[in-house]
Amino acid sequence: MNRTLTDNTRAINVASNLGAPQQRTIFAKERISIPGYYEIIQFLGKGAYGTVCSVKFKGRSPAARIAVKKISNIFNKEILLKRAIRELKFMNFFKGHKNIVNLIDLEIVTSSPYDGLYCYQELIDYDLAKVIHSSVQLSEFHIKYFLYQILCGLKYIHSADVIHRDLKPGNILCTLNGCLKICDFGLARGIHAGFFKCHSTVQPHITNYVATRWYRAPELLLSNQPYSKSVDIWAVG
Repeated sequence: MNRTLTDNTRAINVASNLGAPQQRTIFAKERISIPGYYEIIQFLGKGAYGTVCSVKFKGRSPAARIAVKKISNIFNKEILLKRAIRELKFMNFFKGHKNIVNLIDLEIVTSSPYDGLYCYQELIDYDLAKVIHSSVQLSEFHIKYFLYQILCGLKYIHSADVIHRDLKPGNILCTLNGCLKICDFGLARGIHAGFFKCHSTVQPHITNYVATRWYRAPELLLSNQPYSKSVDIWAVG
């Protein structure tokens, strides 16, 4: 049975810094501020949409790490805010599936210069791109198992009438035991039945300029051509 986003009754746990503990752990160089019961292990990188570091609960093993992504200037740039809200909505809705990255918590920090939206999610050290380009020899069994896991996650996403629209090795995380998890829902869109009823055409008005070039389906390369969930299947292939 198909699920839609309107079926979701779970609420994202959003903590404002107004109600958060007074004690904070500060990473001044990267302007990161997290609750005092965490300690920062490592700065992982900075991209166009935010800064990422790994943290753990104080007094616990470093093996129990989680990733914290800080999105800066989110309340000053409408496009960043819309993308973040969309991605978090989808991540929360798909929470719990073994082949989709798990969102743990959210926090809004308003104190400058640490202000921003903080996303706490499970930390996975590798993505499929690194695995593919590593010296590890992948057998036919590995390839089939990887494809199976990606399609399991994709089936779950598509069952909610959602198109990911940016599937590529860099957006598929890989654990040490070979478990794959789809991530990065910033370009995802819902195409539920109610959406189609709002438009006179068969295809909803969603942009064709999505997906990384090498994983872009023909209907995306040919501008203004209708497309559907099949663009994700093309990307997998």
